[in-house]
Amino acid sequence: MDGGPTAPVDGTLVESDGCLWVDAAADGSRSLVLWPDNATLVEDDGRLVVRQAGNEAIVGQPMRATGGQYNHDDHYGFVVELIGEEIPQDCHASHYWLVYDANTVDQ
Repeated sequence: MDGGPTAPVDGTLVESDGCLWVDAAADGSRSLVLWPDNATLVEDDGRLVVRQAGNEAIVGQPMRATGGQYNHDDHYGFVVELIGEEIPQDCHASHYWLVYDANTVDQ
């Protein structure tokens, strides 16, 4: 995709069952996070950190990102096409967030 959705999401980046989720602060919902191809998950000083295009989001910390939300029932086929593979069963969610520019924010 040359462009992408730019809706804001604020929440906490959490790991559960090998999946990364955003627990949205605004409404308390949990969505599976879908990262662009250039994102990497690394361990840094005992913390899990997602790095993407100069941005960093630390697992377990509040984050702010832009992107777009897709619901499972209406958009699962699109999500699979977008990422190029099926989502593992343990990571199926009612909503998926395609995330860009994710950064940890101060509390």
